[in-house]
This record gives sequence, structure tokens and C-alpha cells, in this order.
Amino acid sequence: MTALPDLIALRDRAHELDGPARLEAIVLLIEQQSYSHPDEALTLARQAANEALEIQETSLEAQLLLQWGRLEIYFGDVDLAEAAFARSLQLLQHDEQPNTTMPVLAEEARIQLETGNREQGMRNLRECAAAIPTLSADLRFLDLIEILQRYAPELCDADSIIRYLSAFESKSSASLVSATLIRLRMAKAAAQSASADYEASRANIAEAAAITDREGLAHLRAEIFLQIAQLARKCGRSDEAYKELLRAEEAASTSPDWFLRRRILTERAEVHKERGENKEAFDLQQLTYALVQDKRRQQSLRRIRRYQKEEELEKLRHERDTLREQVEKALTEIESLRKSRELYLSRNERSIATLRQLKTLLVDSTEPPDDGLMARIRSTLAQVETLTGDVRTTASDIDLQPIDQSFLLLLGEKYPKLTTAERRICALLRANIVGKKLAETLHISTRSMQTYRSRIRRKLGLGSEDDLDAFIKQIE
Repeated sequence: MTALPDLIALRDRAHELDGPARLEAIVLLIEQQSYSHPDEALTLARQAANEALEIQETSLEAQLLLQWGRLEIYFGDVDLAEAAFARSLQLLQHDEQPNTTMPVLAEEARIQLETGNREQGMRNLRECAAAIPTLSADLRFLDLIEILQRYAPELCDADSIIRYLSAFESKSSASLVSATLIRLRMAKAAAQSASADYEASRANIAEAAAITDREGLAHLRAEIFLQIAQLARKCGRSDEAYKELLRAEEAASTSPDWFLRRRILTERAEVHKERGENKEAFDLQQLTYALVQDKRRQQSLRRIRRYQKEEELEKLRHERDTLREQVEKALTEIESLRKSRELYLSRNERSIATLRQLKTLLVDSTEPPDDGLMARIRSTLAQVETLTGDVRTTASDIDLQPIDQSFLLLLGEKYPKLTTAERRICALLRANIVGKKLAETLHISTRSMQTYRSRIRRKLGLGSEDDLDAFIKQIE
């Protein structure tokens, strides 16, 4: 029997392990916490099922989904429970072991019976009952037996069930947690009651009640009171049954398990009928109906909220994907710009060197350009155009060919103080290459161009009011 210290040991063991071993420990932990701390067990089952999915442990994932679904039923969310069971069956569709598939099928049958699909539910339960002789005695077998005893006791062979449960108890007595041992006693009691062994049945119920009181498992206490009432009804003790049902109702008052509360109300109505109290029976039936309708409304509201949440999540996912695309596009553009900048800087360095070479050829040469020199100038400018893609001044822009070489000689004769660079500037001005275009042609700044113009103006004997461009054009 596993008491509270063992529960702590289970939790510590689950934290210390990893992989499949950790998940196996969590399965045992959930089994115990399902009745003492069901909210914690539900959270743990969800997390563990997702963890099993990540590490592709199909068998453990199916088992955790089964536990997850049961806890969702406990808290009244039938839709999520049904989805968990469907996923579990999907994982087990190629598993030929009835021990793994039958408990899940039994849980699906329970939902079908509770939601009004009795024909399909009973068909599934008959399949489960037929598989009992092939099942090994373990926890999953116990789960299936409980559902059969509750919803289709006529399908159960009481003697076979008692034999299987006894084998399970003897094989696993050292490792059974308290909640499991209670459930086993109750299952044996139900089987013994079906075979009219009321004394043995009552003894097992009493032992289950003692464990429940010791462990403080309130939910199972309500189940035990209900089972005592059912046994009392079979023995014809309706007054005792009614008292136990009131105790069961009190114990279940704080439980979210509406299936259990409905079963208690139904049993109370049956007791009133047996006692001839039809009005009280009718009132309880109306209360049961109201409980069912209220639960269905809650489920509908929960379903609507879930759909709304899914729509909101889908919208958020769409916005996230849009932002991700925008970020990826921006990063691509930034990367492209970075590469372009690196390429531009690399080309610019080469352009600067080429431009300096061009300046030397155009400005610093002391001889008039011959055909070979002009070819080198055009070749250099073509390189600049190729490198930068933004060179506005090409050989055709400068158009040195039309410049009269005699004009350069004339300037040298009439104004010997002019340097070669200054004479070329005068030649470009005469060719109507002026202003900013002239500075760009010579690859110098506007300020340097103004300095050249001031020097030329001084050497030509012009004042500040004289027009330099006009004066150069009238030199003959």
C-alpha cells in the first residue's frame, strides 16, 4: 500500500529520471494523484503526454492519453476526453494486444453511454467483455472491469472477475498504491455481490472504506458509500441504502465528477420508488434532468469558448507568420545591402585608384593627348563605368577630340603663367563643360574648382566683375 511518503518518493523518482523511465514513473504518480490531487494529476498527464509525443514513445503516450481522458471526464469536459481517447486508439490501431486497446475502448463506450449513444456503447462493451479471458491482470484490466460493472453488469462473469482480481492482487500487492487497492476491493465487492456473496462483498467494502478514511480520498469515499447503498438495496435494506446514499451525496458535493453525482441521484430516486414515494422519486428525476441539462450547457459554453480561443490562436498564428515573413524579408534585404555595400566599397577602392590614374592622364600630362593616350583615357573611363555603375562622365562626355590643340598652344604663348592643369580647365570651359559638371569631370571638389578659377582669373588679369567663361571663349 502506498501512503503519502510513497507519493513523495514517486514524485522525486519522476524528477530524477528521464526518457521512458521518467514517463513510467509519472504514470504511477498520476494513478495515485488522480484521487488525492486530481487537478495536479490532470496538469501532469497533459505535460507527460506531450513529452511522450516529443520522444515518440507511442505506448506510453497512449497510456497517458487514457489517463488524461479519464481526468477530463472527472472535471466534466467530455469533448476533450473523447479527443484524448480517439488519439489513444489511433496510436494503438496496430497494437494487437487487448490489454492496451480494450481499456481505451471501454472508456469510449462509457462516453457513448453517458451521451446517449447506447447502441454503439453497448457494442463496444460487449467487445471488451469478450476479451476478458485474454487479458492479463494489471491496472488496465481493473479499469475495464470497473466500467463493465458500472454500465453492463450483465456482461460480467462474476466468478472469472473475482479470480482475475485475486491474481492481480497477489501478484502486485507490494506495489499497489492506495487508490488502486481501494478500487480493487470495490471491484471484488461488486463481483461478489453479483454472485450473491454479500458477506465477502461487505468485507471488501469495509476494507476499502478503512483505506479511504486513512488516506483522505474524498472522491473514493463517495464511491464507497454508493456501493454500500447498492449492496444494501440488493439485500432489501432500503432504509440503510438511503442513509448511505445521503452520505455519498454529501461526500460528492464538492466533487466536480457530475457522473458520480448523477448516479447517486438516480439511486436515490430508485430507493424512493421501492418505498412507494413516487413524488420524491419524480422530484429527484427532475433534479437529475436539470443537472444533466446544466452540464450540457456548460459543455456547450466550454466548446464555444474553445472554438473562440482556437480562432484567436489561429489569428495570432497568422499574424505571427506574417511578422515572421516580414522579418525574414527584412533580414534578406539587410543581408543583400550588406553584401552590396561590401561589394560597393571594394569596387569604390578600385574606382578611386582608377580615377587617380585618369586625373594623372588628363591634368598632369605636359603633352597634348595623342591617339594612344586618348585610347587609355577611354579605357580607364570604361573601367570606372563598369566598376561603379554610376559614373556620369565618360569619354563621350568629356569629348576631348573637338578641343583645338592649337588653343592649348595659344594659351601657353599668351599666358605662360598658366599651368598645364589650368590650360586644360580653360579648354573644358571653352567646350561648355562648366560648374558642377566640370568639377565631376576632373574628380575634384567644388571648392577646389573655385580655387582653380580664382588662380586662372588672376593670371589672365581679370577682375571679380569680369566673366571668366565669356573671356576664354573670345580668345583667338
